[in-house]
Amino acid sequence: MKRICFTLISAALLLSSCGNKNNYDLTKAPEFKEETLMDFSLGLYEDLEVSDGWTNGGGFGVYWNSKNSVFDENGLALTITKDQDTYYAGEVRTKGDNGFFKYGYFGTYMKPSNVTGTASTFFTYTDENDDGNPHDEIDIEFLGKDTTKVQFNYFVDGKGGHEYMYNLGFDASKEFHQYGFYWDDDEIVWYVDNKPVYGVKGEVPTTAQKIFQNHWKGNGNFDMNMWMGAFDDKNLGCASYYKKNTYVDLEGHGRELELVKEEVYDFTNATPLDLTFSGDSEYRVSKTDGVSEISYTDIKESSYKNVNSPIPEDLAKPNNAISVDIENKGEEEVNLRIDINLPSTPEGKKTSAVNTKALVVDKGEIRTDLEFGGSSTKIAPKEKITMIIFYEGTPSTFMAMIDSGYGDESRSHAGKVAFSNARIALFGEKALKEEEPGEPVEPIGEASPLTIAFVSTDIYTVSSDSGVQTISYTNVAGDSYKNVTSSISATEIAGKKGILMDIENLGKEKLAIRFDLYKGSDMDTHLEKTLVAPGATNVRVDAQYGGAFATIAASGKVTIRLGFDAEPDLLMVFIDSATYGDSSTHSGSVKLSNFEAY
Repeated sequence: MKRICFTLISAALLLSSCGNKNNYDLTKAPEFKEETLMDFSLGLYEDLEVSDGWTNGGGFGVYWNSKNSVFDENGLALTITKDQDTYYAGEVRTKGDNGFFKYGYFGTYMKPSNVTGTASTFFTYTDENDDGNPHDEIDIEFLGKDTTKVQFNYFVDGKGGHEYMYNLGFDASKEFHQYGFYWDDDEIVWYVDNKPVYGVKGEVPTTAQKIFQNHWKGNGNFDMNMWMGAFDDKNLGCASYYKKNTYVDLEGHGRELELVKEEVYDFTNATPLDLTFSGDSEYRVSKTDGVSEISYTDIKESSYKNVNSPIPEDLAKPNNAISVDIENKGEEEVNLRIDINLPSTPEGKKTSAVNTKALVVDKGEIRTDLEFGGSSTKIAPKEKITMIIFYEGTPSTFMAMIDSGYGDESRSHAGKVAFSNARIALFGEKALKEEEPGEPVEPIGEASPLTIAFVSTDIYTVSSDSGVQTISYTNVAGDSYKNVTSSISATEIAGKKGILMDIENLGKEKLAIRFDLYKGSDMDTHLEKTLVAPGATNVRVDAQYGGAFATIAASGKVTIRLGFDAEPDLLMVFIDSATYGDSSTHSGSVKLSNFEAY
């Protein structure tokens, strides 16, 4: 991560707004032009970076944290918070080749914080971190101690000393106003509510720059406090607000950046993950109907106590994401940290830091420590969240640290947290490739026709045409375990080791399918042992409870090979009905054909 250190302190900061010190003729200033560059109420943009995990140092008394930059229907809020002894703040900036701007009209609609000891800013900036550029910068800055004034400033190749404090005639923290500047190769003019208020001519920045805005507190030393005032922790949570940024180049052309495409992680048909916790004795663990409850009465904040649940290797290896519902059943806010851990090393040391990112559904990404591991969030009393954790490698353990591993050694907590509906799945480029239809599987040995005739039920409607079985269904509950069955001819299956069939998903949504093979009346013995399904995802055989599973993409077609170790006489198929914990309903149609025994 690039570290940027801004030069902000100068005796000139104390200048008043008595006149235009450069005697710039504002009557000759160009009329301000604006077109929307970024509307923050719409969310994050592709060419916008949220600063996270580092600090500028110098006079800055904060680390940047992505959680302190919040986009919602009201725009962008940049907050200042504190965790233990560390202060965190928010900053966003343009990035990449498309994030540099040279000359034109730059603007924002903002409402700065009015908290003493803080600064709320909008500026352009570049330095040696950008391919060796000089330090060029153009600033609009508010000090929270007096938001009836705004400071304008600029740097040319690292040389500042151009600060000017303008008296607004109103309190900027009370409502949104427009602030901006015009910039060309020998001139900068600053604007408030689209009217020119201050300008300079002569030597000005000439290097393309990124657009920034941030909200931060000083480091608390004497010089910073003299400039900004001292920050009081009673004001933690304070924010500066931004509605949108605007930009028009010198030729009058605007530029609108592209919004980040929202990622939707659908675990509806994902593989269930059985979380069975054990761990430190301070936690009491109970499990009923798939819900694990963890109670505690005296957990020290700094104790690093935890509970753990194993992750089977056959589930961990092909996947990269775990979703779990977590409910705070206590009366206090819960601090929760989830670590997806690798197996212990030969020396007995458990390794971690395999979490790559995490998010809370409907709230956004949460903080993940990429160095030491763990994804952390807070859960309000009686609140229930769905947390998704992404990982890399082949982990062996799901670890939860509940109200431990942070904070004051002298403080302790009591509470109860419930974990349920855990699922594991694969997302990203690898998953997309696996969802592409694969080549038909070559049979092992000689294959011969197999007669399969499924029977309609009150849930599934079966139609047959020349050996093709089409099964349609409406509003089937995902965890209802409804199925269709077909007998298997003893003559046709004799001496064979498996079944081949083509499956085509005729629906518009992906479907989850499960196969079970039985002999006679013994429904407790599952005969299916292997499943090969190129083009399908979440392919697995449950060796403990039975069933061969696969997920087929919308309009997808796959050829499967279902192997067994004893000749079955019954084939049972569950279509969108055998996903544990899936209370939603599904409708669709699937075609099964080309049945063979090999």
